[in-house]
Amino acid sequence: MLATTPSRITASLIQDGPAHRADLARKLSVSRTAVTNAVDLLLDSGLVVTLRRSAEGAVLKDRVCLSPQFGLIGTVIVDFTETIIGIGTLDGRLLASRVLPADPQARGEERLRRAATVVRELIEESGDGGELVHTQLAVNTQADRRTGEVLGGIASASWSGTNPKVLLEEDLGCPVRLENTVRLLALAEQLERPEVSDLVYVQLSYGVAMGLVVDGRILGGSRRGAGELGHTSIDLEGRPCSCAGRGCLMQYVGRSALIADIEAVLGAGTDVPDLISAVQEGHAGSVELLGTYGRRIGEALVAVCNLLEPTTLVIGGMLSPAGEPFLDAVRRALTDRALPLAVDDLRVENATGSRRSATVLDAGLLCLRQDASVRATVISRSLDTFRTRRFPQVS
Repeated sequence: MLATTPSRITASLIQDGPAHRADLARKLSVSRTAVTNAVDLLLDSGLVVTLRRSAEGAVLKDRVCLSPQFGLIGTVIVDFTETIIGIGTLDGRLLASRVLPADPQARGEERLRRAATVVRELIEESGDGGELVHTQLAVNTQADRRTGEVLGGIASASWSGTNPKVLLEEDLGCPVRLENTVRLLALAEQLERPEVSDLVYVQLSYGVAMGLVVDGRILGGSRRGAGELGHTSIDLEGRPCSCAGRGCLMQYVGRSALIADIEAVLGAGTDVPDLISAVQEGHAGSVELLGTYGRRIGEALVAVCNLLEPTTLVIGGMLSPAGEPFLDAVRRALTDRALPLAVDDLRVENATGSRRSATVLDAGLLCLRQDASVRATVISRSLDTFRTRRFPQVS
């Protein structure tokens, strides 16, 4: 039993996070004595540590956690106006992070090389002596999760000639798991709502993207290309799109279209914050424009709700600060157009988790830890280290 218990303990900590010894014994269906002996060996080898928490003045029992010496994982999330970077332990504890402002037009290669430099700085500054063993990367473009090839065409001009997965692997010297940024932000929204079993997240930005989370896991398609709502054509003879199609939703509700409409209502040089301020002041034209955009988004989501019947719909991005007036317009469109069974109990809410860098980083670390192949590779590698240390009898 002792020969396998250390590996089972580390696998449990990676999958479910820090735990008390009693909880580990129940999860693994072994005696507390076996868990205690195995934990003691892991403690002596430096691969686990214990942390003590306090709550309302009372000291709680020690939790078993993976040491940074067991290995570190990194996460890099490339959004349009910032790059969020963090390092953590393999059981999901965030150790250090940094947020870099970014020019939306900056080259993807430039942003990733800067992010790689920050990852190395964070590891050095942490002083824990841990080695980076895997990294979760999320990019704001369509890219094949298996190969890293960017497939967004003209719409992904800033990533032209760059394979983000390969580039970051070369710079950091460790495997990189690829995800789409909006799909990862959907997971961040679910982390803020632990009571929610399934969730659709829609982000309004330069385009319109969507993420679906069910039971705490991203459903992103076989190659992580699912959710490109903005490139759904709503008029086959409509406005030309950068994807080479016509009538794509993003041409009617994306940032370029919105700015043009705002300037038509409020004058040249005005932007989204000006629209939101004017709505709050009761400006009739602005209120009407915001309602128009809410209706357009709601109508585009009718098919999504009819097909998926989600319990929760979260709206984020540039119009999120408008709050309830915008959400009400979305709700009315869904109520008017969708099947009653699909929307009668639907929660339509404003984004929260995707606006908090700490929650986004937690989602990145979790996404990596959920990957079974990543978990198996890390466990095997780390246990090899464990066996070569001071306890050859467990090998």
